[in-house]
Amino acid sequence: MPLFTEEQAGAAVEQLYQWGAQNGHSRDSLKRVEDCIRITAGLKKAENKPELQDPEFYFPGLEASAWWEPARFPWHKQLEKLTFIIKMELNALLAGKAPFRRHPDSPVIAEDGIWKQFYLFSDGVPLEENCRAVPQTVQTIRSIPGASEASNVFFAGVTPGTHIKPHWGPYNTRLRCHLGLIIPEGVSIRVGEETRSWQEGKCIFFDDSFDHEVWHRGTSMRYVLILDIWHPDLTRAEIDALKYIRGILVPNEATIENLKNAPVV
Repeated sequence: MPLFTEEQAGAAVEQLYQWGAQNGHSRDSLKRVEDCIRITAGLKKAENKPELQDPEFYFPGLEASAWWEPARFPWHKQLEKLTFIIKMELNALLAGKAPFRRHPDSPVIAEDGIWKQFYLFSDGVPLEENCRAVPQTVQTIRSIPGASEASNVFFAGVTPGTHIKPHWGPYNTRLRCHLGLIIPEGVSIRVGEETRSWQEGKCIFFDDSFDHEVWHRGTSMRYVLILDIWHPDLTRAEIDALKYIRGILVPNEATIENLKNAPVV
């Protein structure tokens, strides 16, 4: 179902350009954002979109690749160097029986297992209580360009025997980074047509708007830190506009409440 009806898309485009004029952005600088709204509403065709990429909210003109090399993001080296500190805070959460909650999509796409998470940021909004529990991790996240605002940041755990079925992320305006923290044998992830695994203390980058799935054939829990960053082809004006549109589409308060009320697992 489109995120915008035809009528809503027209209103959103009008609001977009009013906002742009108030914030010093030309109409030309926001043209791809307008196209994104119209494509999402089904009023415009998405051209040159790969077959395995199918986000609800499609932004045109961005490099489309299922996997991205870490070298494209020099900051990943510093993140990897801090794995020990981040893992220490994760272990403190686990030892203190912190409220890891069932991922909202787990009942639908996680077969014979549980996909659980401990959110730090949701659609750029911090979960303050959770952030206070892992201050050094949060400080690190805030040092990464766009990580605390692009979309989500959370610790993710998968139980042995879980198969997270093929699915698509909702946006192609973000890329997803996984930092391996507790990585047993027998875990793998397919994005697009290629399957890889994780390594403790190493980052992998992919576009989760491509078809992807996860398998856990091992015998102990797998934990990673997941953080989203803006797609590098977006301009600053487009990023600011996307943040504005996000506020129209998803009330932050409702999103946070849904995460807080998810079942503890």
